[in-house]
Amino acid sequence: MSDPRSCSNCGALAPSASARQCEFCGSGLPVEERAPAAPPSPFGDLAARFEELERHANMPLLQAHEPEIGKLVAGNTCGVIFLVLWTTMAGFMSLGFLTVFPCMAVVPIGMTILGGFLLSRMLKRTASLKSSPTLRRLALVVDERTSVSGGGNSSATTSHFATLEIADGSRQEYETHDQLAGMLTPGDMGMAYFRGGLFIDFKRVRV
Repeated sequence: MSDPRSCSNCGALAPSASARQCEFCGSGLPVEERAPAAPPSPFGDLAARFEELERHANMPLLQAHEPEIGKLVAGNTCGVIFLVLWTTMAGFMSLGFLTVFPCMAVVPIGMTILGGFLLSRMLKRTASLKSSPTLRRLALVVDERTSVSGGGNSSATTSHFATLEIADGSRQEYETHDQLAGMLTPGDMGMAYFRGGLFIDFKRVRV
């Protein structure tokens, strides 16, 4: 089978991919530049792993599993109570400083605004967690990370995130909770469960 390269001198086609000179006029043939091969996935043959996962004997159990959200709701409730106390105390401090030392009221006012924002966010998340249906996706755990916000004049908040890849190759990062974050390892495959946009559970399957 001839090579699609041709001699720039006489126009003859190269006889093979390994040929470096034209067999008719002896001129050098152009060197074909090949795109570098994509590096292999550190997680193996994902297409084959997803196919095996879809055919796994435990799939009916994974589809029927309903994650327990009681602890998550209880944790959010404790957070709501704390933020209500925080915001109330900061509000009273703001009123006190505005009455006596107005120039020093900036910090407690800022704490009040921050507490109100976090409280609103927590209430919305709790309501969404209770009312939203459970979504299930076969997924690969690609990565996980934590993010710490706040500190200084306010309490620090640690958020956990996991990046998942589904069968079509698309990836997305989801927020999750600390208990689940400690159970995830990049490379794990299984069924991921979501409620209210929160990644709440993961059942690992060996494939």
